[in-house]
Order: sequence, then C-alpha cells, then structure tokens
Amino acid sequence: DRAFDNASFTLKLGLKDVELALAAGGDTQVPLPLAGIIREQHLGAMNCGLGDKDWAAMGDYIAGPNHVLPTSRSARFSARCRPASRCR
Repeated sequence: DRAFDNASFTLKLGLKDVELALAAGGDTQVPLPLAGIIREQHLGAMNCGLGDKDWAAMGDYIAGPNHVLPTSRSARFSARCRPASRCR
C-alpha cells in the first residue's frame, strides 16, 4: 500500500497556487471557473487530512470511498460530496 507521505508538492502548496491564479484572474477580470472547482476540491481534501500529502493524493480524494488509489485509506472514511463538508 503506497502512501503519499513523501510529498514533493503538497496539496497545501497546490491550494496556494490555485488561490494565486484566482486572484490574478480577479485582478484582470478573467473568470476562471475550473480554478474555483479545483480550489473546492483542495479544501475538501485538506478537511480529510490530506493537506500535507503529495499532490497525487487529490486523485484518491476525488475517487471517494470506492477508490483503488492509496492514501493510507483515509478517503474511505469520508465521501467527497457530504453536505456537511461543504458548509463553513
């Protein structure tokens, strides 16, 4: 079972870059709808405790509880589309 603990690029760093892109789009009035979706996915994965994992852990989070990709089996405990995980 391979885990994504030896991160060369963590999800936290990925979120920072996505937010920089969204800010640049806002400054230039260029809509970036996919960047917003990617940001939401990052926040959800980080809420599952994957923030310090490698960028590749995002695939495990998106696949949800029926995944075959390994992230120390953390995705099996929380589905990505729970309403409570989106409310803040």
